[in-house]
Amino acid sequence: MTNPLLLTLNEIDTTDLQLVGAKALNLARLQQNNLPVPPGLVVTAAFFEAQIAENSLRPIWEGSPNVAVTEDALHFLADFLKTKPLADELHAALRRKLTELFPPAIQSFAVRSSAIDEDGRTFSFAGLHLTELAVPRDLIPVSITRCWASTLTGPALNYRLQNAIPIRKIKIAVLIQPMLKPEAAGVAFTVNPVSGVRDEMVVEAVATLGETVVRGTTTPFRYNIRRQPPEYPVSQKNAGDSPVALREPLTPAQLQTLAHTLERVEALMGAPQDVEWAFAGGKLHILQSRPISAGSIVGSAPDFQPATEISAEWTRANHPDTLPELPSVLFSSLMVRTQGHAISFFERMGLNVSGLGAYIKLFYGRPYLNLNIIKQVLAQMGLNPVPLLVMVGYMSGASPANPFSVSWKTIWRARKIYRNFWREVRHVDEFVQNYRQNTDRIIAALEKIPATTDDMLTQFRFREQVYGDLMGVGLVVLSAITGLMVAIARLISPFIQSNTDVFQMLGTLGKDPATIQHNISLWKLSRIALSEPKVAAYLTRSFRLNDYRTALAGTEFLTAFEEYLTECGYLSTYPADMGFPRYAEQPESLLQAIAGYTQLADIRMTQSAKNADGQVVRRLWRQLTAGGSVWQRVFPWRKWLALPLLRTLHRMFSLRTEMFAAQSRAMAAIRRWDLSLAKKWVAAKLINTPEDY
Repeated sequence: MTNPLLLTLNEIDTTDLQLVGAKALNLARLQQNNLPVPPGLVVTAAFFEAQIAENSLRPIWEGSPNVAVTEDALHFLADFLKTKPLADELHAALRRKLTELFPPAIQSFAVRSSAIDEDGRTFSFAGLHLTELAVPRDLIPVSITRCWASTLTGPALNYRLQNAIPIRKIKIAVLIQPMLKPEAAGVAFTVNPVSGVRDEMVVEAVATLGETVVRGTTTPFRYNIRRQPPEYPVSQKNAGDSPVALREPLTPAQLQTLAHTLERVEALMGAPQDVEWAFAGGKLHILQSRPISAGSIVGSAPDFQPATEISAEWTRANHPDTLPELPSVLFSSLMVRTQGHAISFFERMGLNVSGLGAYIKLFYGRPYLNLNIIKQVLAQMGLNPVPLLVMVGYMSGASPANPFSVSWKTIWRARKIYRNFWREVRHVDEFVQNYRQNTDRIIAALEKIPATTDDMLTQFRFREQVYGDLMGVGLVVLSAITGLMVAIARLISPFIQSNTDVFQMLGTLGKDPATIQHNISLWKLSRIALSEPKVAAYLTRSFRLNDYRTALAGTEFLTAFEEYLTECGYLSTYPADMGFPRYAEQPESLLQAIAGYTQLADIRMTQSAKNADGQVVRRLWRQLTAGGSVWQRVFPWRKWLALPLLRTLHRMFSLRTEMFAAQSRAMAAIRRWDLSLAKKWVAAKLINTPEDY
């Protein structure tokens, strides 16, 4: 069976890559899935080979055991192809197909190269192969031969040689589409190619042909767009250098249409995309889509990263406390996609974190924080970054400097930054309340999986809102906590001996009441278990405890345990990770914990999860200011000023706890939604088990 010489985009299937090239294959895939792609005709690689064979030039092109393919040979072949008319049979086939596909009214075309090995994940060839615009119908054959030649010479050939891409048997297809007359055009990235932020899209637009953006001949109007459907808010705008830059090339409605379409393109293609687009006649058209090449995303990490680089620039501090050793792929992806909220917060405060890369990066599937960003933020605020980070465990080693020392000169210069922080902190109660309300709304919306794909995508994006908003509000709270701890430590410095002890004591205000109550509940259940020999004997078993409902039927313990599951089954060891099973799904983990408590002595568990704020704060205040009676007489104001700051610090910790509790409930709802969808996929035989989701 001979390969087809010409194919329309509708005729292409996934097995035709070696015939049509990735550019044409990607557009065919998009068009066949109802995305707005103009009709197109592909002059296949078989057509190209037939022209070479017709002129007996195959040895120059593909080489032989005794003849190598050289640059000079390819230059000769390129010149020959440009000067030699198409073979009569090929020219007739092309004319017939053009007549069938494009009516006579269409007389102007865009002719684009589509090399077989371009637009991949590793090598993109962006802007290197020839594209000819406004080509008259009669000159399409000439334009095709020029596209062939561009693949064999010039920048495209140099790119191959520089990247060790073979130059033997270079295959080229050509895509022919009607020429548009766009009101606006440009390129778009479904992730931020500079910062690596995955919940932010970048659109570059001009009120002319988008080809000028691709080739870098003009500076476009740039939009940074948040992945928050259906509004897709614009977080940043930068005007270009063209005369029409004073007028934005895109309206808010066009931006929303483009952003929604970009999400659909990325979802269909399965990876971040670099997309060429145009608005013509008021309608959006996708002209090209290719994966963002491996080196384009600053936040991307190779599979292997030297340990020295990790320790020098990245930290896992704090993550082991809140996440499993290896978070689920779903949650790791979520962290990377939503990190733009952190970068936006720093920029909103007036902090300069540009050029420092991604805030979160994955190494071996484990999330790391960008230590350089953290150090830069602390330094710009006049704090002492290295000893402070060493003390809190973000950096290893030791530092003789005082972690609570400050640079008053830098603080004065950063007074605008501090004013911005103060404006945020003043409204933090409102922010947290809004976050709780939004998570409640999301939980209610996730009760049922919708029927349409667009609605399902909107629901899927709720997880980005839950975690992204948590990151944004959480940084306000964390900033307040950090500032208060430094201020309190400086105030009570005459009364203390160890900075580390102060930090640890202040940290006790951040104990999660829900965690304390959870432990108390498990201890109480263990006392009930010990009072019933049948239950106590069952919990000593070393094998699985998944038959507990049958084995413990009729016991007081089972009744109490089921009540606790009903109340707190949405929790898990790591509630932030929606990929981690909840207690209601795996109650055996709770039974094992209770079994551990039964081995403890019958101690009194009198600690309450709801200690009065005044008691907690005053007790800690007395402990912190107990030392040095002389200093108390000299600096009594320090002691008394520390008390209201301690109360504020305790309130900030309480707000953080409220946020995490709301997040836990929302992530549990998201997991239920995921598992419901997974069951449908299992039924459709797309996956084997729900956990494969």
